[in-house]
Amino acid sequence: MGKKILSIVLFFFFFYEGFAQNKLTDSLKHLLTITTADTARVITIIDMALQFRNTRPDSTIYYCDQALALSRKINFKRGEAYALTTTGLAMREKGELPRSLELQIQALQIAESNNYPIETAFCYRRIGLVYMDIQDYNTCLHYLYLALHKQENIPYARGVAIEQMNLAMTYEYMNKPDSALY
Repeated sequence: MGKKILSIVLFFFFFYEGFAQNKLTDSLKHLLTITTADTARVITIIDMALQFRNTRPDSTIYYCDQALALSRKINFKRGEAYALTTTGLAMREKGELPRSLELQIQALQIAESNNYPIETAFCYRRIGLVYMDIQDYNTCLHYLYLALHKQENIPYARGVAIEQMNLAMTYEYMNKPDSALY
């Protein structure tokens, strides 16, 4: 009986999640049909790409390639950095960690040289997470703390919370849960 209820609950959870994602994806597709400003179009394409990052990373890469090409065509550096870091995120999801790291570093160079603090923090976080995946926890911590400090200075409360969670998770992996308190 318990397994049956759990199965029903999980079915409705995933059905609802899929439905919500489809609704958002449909809204973003509609936005793409009416968006004429190139920079807004780049951001919308990347937002669309992010909808697929966990379930269909190849679709994320497809949309990011479009956003990257348009960003470069119109010399939209923020869009270029955002497309590269999002592609790197998808590569990490696919397990292609060296390529993910390469893309994150490219995005970081653009973000830092153009003084884009949020994009810089995203790159630091995502670089840190690649190092977490390969269990290089000290390097991971270095980048996560860079991301945390960058987001504290903006201030960007959501980003600070995400970094604190990632730091706690890293310390847990290192079997140093008390360190996460400081």
